[in-house]
Order: sequence, then C-alpha cells, then structure tokens
Amino acid sequence: MKKRISLEIIRIIAICMVIFNHTGENGFEMFRTAYGTPLWYFVILLDIVSKAGVPLFFMISGVLLLDKEETLKELFVKRILRYVVIILLFSFIYYVRLYIHHPEYGFSIKFFFTYIYSTPFIIPYWFLYSYLSFLFILPVLRSVVKSLKENEYLWILGFSVFLWISPVWEIIFNLEPININNGLNASFVVFPILGYGIANVISDKYYNYMSRAILFVVFILNWLCSIYMNIVEFKETGELSGSNLDRFAGIPTIVIFYFIIYCFDKKTIKIPERMEHVISIAGGGVFCTYLFEDMLRSDIF
Repeated sequence: MKKRISLEIIRIIAICMVIFNHTGENGFEMFRTAYGTPLWYFVILLDIVSKAGVPLFFMISGVLLLDKEETLKELFVKRILRYVVIILLFSFIYYVRLYIHHPEYGFSIKFFFTYIYSTPFIIPYWFLYSYLSFLFILPVLRSVVKSLKENEYLWILGFSVFLWISPVWEIIFNLEPININNGLNASFVVFPILGYGIANVISDKYYNYMSRAILFVVFILNWLCSIYMNIVEFKETGELSGSNLDRFAGIPTIVIFYFIIYCFDKKTIKIPERMEHVISIAGGGVFCTYLFEDMLRSDIF
C-alpha cells in the first residue's frame, strides 16, 4: 500500500523536533543562556514548536490505526506484544551499554526488570510507555471515533484550542491556570482522535482561508504569550526553568498537522516522484532513529 506522503512529512518533522529537544545548551536549552538577546525570541519559538514532536506522533497513529479492524488477539500479538519486546530489547541494549561504560555498577537481570517496570531506562523512552498505553485503549478509541460526527470532531478541536490558548486570557485578566487544562495532558487519547478527525473526517470547507488565518493568529498569540510568561518568570526568580514551555505545545501541534494535511492532501501539492520516494524511505526510518538517538547523540555526536 502506498504511503500517505503528508503523514511521512509530519513524521520526519516530528523526529527532528524530538532530536532538537535533546540538544541541550547548544539548542533547546539556549533559552536560558540567550536571554536578553534578539536570538532568545527565536529560540523560544523553536522550543514551543519542538514540543509538538511527540503529540504529532500520536496524531499520526490516530490517522493510521483508529479506523483499522482488528480482533483483540490481533491487537495484542501484532502491536502490544511487539511493543513490549521493543521496550525490553532496546532498554536491555542501553543497559549493556551502561555496564560497558561503568562496570563498577555491576550487572543484574533482576535489577534490569525491576527498574524498567516502573521507569524508562533512558528518559526519551517515556514515549514508548505512553504509546503502550495508547495501544491498550485502542479498541475503546476505535469505538469512540466510529460514533463521532464531523461537528463533534470540530467541537473537540475547538475546545482543545480554547484550552491551549488559555494562557492568553490568564495573562490579560490575571487568572490562575485553568485546572481543566490538565485533562488534555493525556496525549495518547486526545491527539489520536484529533489527528484522525482532521485528516480523515473534517471536510474541505474547513480548510479555507479564514480557518488558516485564525490558526496563524492563534499561533502568533501563543508564541507571544510564551515569551511574556518566561520574561515574568525570569523577573520573579532570576532564572528560567523551562516549565512554561509545555503549556504551549498544543497549538503548534494542531497548526503543523493542519497545514501539512492542507498542503499535501487537500491542496494536493505535487512533488517529484523521486523526492516522494526519498521522503517515504526517510519516514520509514524515523522510529529506528528515535530508538538509537540517545546513543548516537551521547557516544558519537
């Protein structure tokens, strides 16, 4: 089956964002060292956009998996069990790597299984645990999306944008953060449904000039608000923690996903066949890149 090129492009963008998240003071954490310079405003923009990496992966999964028909046995064998094996295998590879670099820690299979039961062996592998949660509730999500109509997807999208842009009026009216916003932290529930709705259900009439203009304005407001909140934090504490950046990931996620779907699925921008083949190959290697990224970054680059 031919790959959907829009999703492959989003996949490549998402892995680049994930990698940028791990660039430390030479990249992502430059928001601490570049404060007070013109570059800092651009770094904040890159940081909130890069936070969209993981949600984009969940949106892609929603598009690809929520309309598939599978028995519970097929789901367990083809997806859940395979993912458990991936977690065990690659966590063990990193454990062996740790032992090679630090033999003084000792080597214990019991310790390995006890540790990975509750904690990812390397921090970036938290995504594997979250994705496993998504796979376990996949039958429920499939039932949900089958019952939803277009206007209900629009309601979910509108409500999500309403909450994700909440820092704007919290600043204007000096309000505390809205508690209900925490409900959208369940990335493996909200983002797959939104991805499926935007890519497969919402009709072309909502990909009009007005919708694009609104999303662009919301994105700019989101960026300006993130700048303001970080400035306030620095003035109050004398440092920047980065804790404010996560609140601003939802809007870039929706904007990037929407515009890529618009360009390559709705507007059907044509790209050369050879380039399409390259994009498909690169998209197919994204998961492997994610699995080895920490090792490559630490040991080679």
